[in-house]
Amino acid sequence: MMPRPGHPGMMTMNETQRFLGDKTTWAQAAARLDDVQPLWGGRRVWVTGRGEVTVQVVAPGGHERQVGLLIHPAGWAALVQQFIDQDFLTISPAERPGRPDEARPMLTLTNPAGAQYSLSKWAGVPAPRFDVLYRAFLALAEQALAAGA
Repeated sequence: MMPRPGHPGMMTMNETQRFLGDKTTWAQAAARLDDVQPLWGGRRVWVTGRGEVTVQVVAPGGHERQVGLLIHPAGWAALVQQFIDQDFLTISPAERPGRPDEARPMLTLTNPAGAQYSLSKWAGVPAPRFDVLYRAFLALAEQALAAGA
């Protein structure tokens, strides 16, 4: 007998899980952080389902440095799981006009079929679930930069 929807034995998928599809195809997915503010610089971090991490550091004035890192498949699976745990597709930060020179980081998740979902927020807007993912990307960037130093 199958558990009824809403029954404790029934696993329900959240929006992000539905977007990503079958776990066996996640190697064809990707994720990205774009956090470059024109005046202050910042970072872009790309992560593929094959575990390729590319970090581009943009300094004030536009000087760029790029490093790469290969992470274990478990590292990619952990990042994807964070997107699922935070139900990325349902995060809805408050919208407001930006402040002068305020950063507006953007996260993008690409599913195995190539569809993308992007979400950005102003740096000063609280969004704890977004921030969990943002910090995960910063940790990967630091790991890549340390390995590429």
